[in-house]
Amino acid sequence: MNTNHINPIVNFSLRKEVFFVVVGSIVGAFTMHLPIMFSDLIGDSSYNVWLLVAAKIVNSSQPEIGLALHFFVATVIGIVTGIFLLKVLRFNISRIPRGLAYGIISGIVVFTVFAIPVSQIFLGPNTIEVLSEINPDMSSLQIAQEMERGFLNQMLNSLFMHVVWGVTLGMISSLLTRKIGANYLCQVCNIEFSNIRTYEYHKENVHVNPSPNLKKILILGGGYAGVGVLNKIQKTFENNVDVNIELVSESNFFLHTPMLPEMATGTIEPRHIATPIRRFCKRAQFHQAKVIDISLDSKQVTIQRMSDESQRILSYDYLVLAMGGKTNFFGNSNIEKNSFTIKSLDDAIKIRNHIISMLEDADQETDLVLQQKLMTFVVVGGGFSGVETVGEINDFVRESAEKFYRNISHENIKIILISAGDKILPEIGNLGEYAKQTLQKAGVIVYINTRLNDISNDIATLNNGEKISTATVIWAGGNSVGDVIQKLNAKHHTSGRLVVNKQLRLEDNS
Repeated sequence: MNTNHINPIVNFSLRKEVFFVVVGSIVGAFTMHLPIMFSDLIGDSSYNVWLLVAAKIVNSSQPEIGLALHFFVATVIGIVTGIFLLKVLRFNISRIPRGLAYGIISGIVVFTVFAIPVSQIFLGPNTIEVLSEINPDMSSLQIAQEMERGFLNQMLNSLFMHVVWGVTLGMISSLLTRKIGANYLCQVCNIEFSNIRTYEYHKENVHVNPSPNLKKILILGGGYAGVGVLNKIQKTFENNVDVNIELVSESNFFLHTPMLPEMATGTIEPRHIATPIRRFCKRAQFHQAKVIDISLDSKQVTIQRMSDESQRILSYDYLVLAMGGKTNFFGNSNIEKNSFTIKSLDDAIKIRNHIISMLEDADQETDLVLQQKLMTFVVVGGGFSGVETVGEINDFVRESAEKFYRNISHENIKIILISAGDKILPEIGNLGEYAKQTLQKAGVIVYINTRLNDISNDIATLNNGEKISTATVIWAGGNSVGDVIQKLNAKHHTSGRLVVNKQLRLEDNS
């Protein structure tokens, strides 16, 4: 079988390369002194002299201090060199020839920019002082003259040492980048592997000679539950090619839903709360599609593509249901037709645009009764979503009216929260009462033990008979089970939800 078309796409991380350059610089700090250390073995003590000279820079006479200073400087230079590679050059050193070229050039640059000035400013005077102590018979002038005669030799030796440092840096950083700094993307499956060996196993067992032991894990849903499970599964089976992972979601981005109220009032932008799901799918295939049907008996899921509604079937060995729910309007078509919801990015954008439109219209309206209707915002639902939404809208509308829409009367602004329960945020106990009092102090009108019965002609009717004239109703009144889950051939609760055991597995399909 011709497998050339499934050779991997190799990607490298420049940030990792910075770390590898630092490691290479530290190793190079050792190898660049190997020639001097070798000369010590045959009787010359020049390396010890060099360490003493380096120690003098920090007013020490201990050679160990000079050695520590040398490695410290090498680390700093490695960091600087690596950052320069990342921020300026953006040069991929994964190929050894490129790494060697980068290392040699780096060695020459460091020699020219750093070593020569340091040698003239610090090391030269320190060398005279150290040699005077070692050879008290020689005067400082004689030592200086001797150093001057050997200056060219010293510079050539130093250049050679820095080239050795650069070669080591280039080799080490290139080898590390290839070994652990790359990921290998299968062009057919569009999944990544952290090392080439695992990719080769995948290629052999999936594309060349498909393994009968391959297990398929299918995750339905791209929210917190779906992406959370995906991350754990990918980490567990990162190097296990006998496991195939797929994820299906109607949206191609993961949405940080608790921040939707802030998005609805413009406090944050969509990019702050939306992350492409493909960014999470390292070892998984992603399908942006709608789930049409789930057959637990045949272990198959029918999905429908979003663009052209074409369908395909995915098989699985293990299924993860994390599809979430849909907004529950309790069968009231008027509320469904005349209210906003707050479940998606599109919902938040629509609410933001609508609120701004209401502010613009109200600022131009001279009829105070009509202005009050435009400035009345009703949020239904005493849970986290409803409370956060009403709080954000209250702050945004009042602050905007004060700063930018000065024709809007403060008395005409009404922000209303309606909760069917006897308290808001029942999940957090007594803190719910504190939240209620805080909202009321901020100007929010809070209804408890109250339901919204109907919306018609910009009139919201409550179950106590009260009618509220408003152009804005936001429904956060709860969720219900999606149609696909409702018709699933499994045990259901009276609410329609699936019945599971302590391991969150379907009771009659464990």
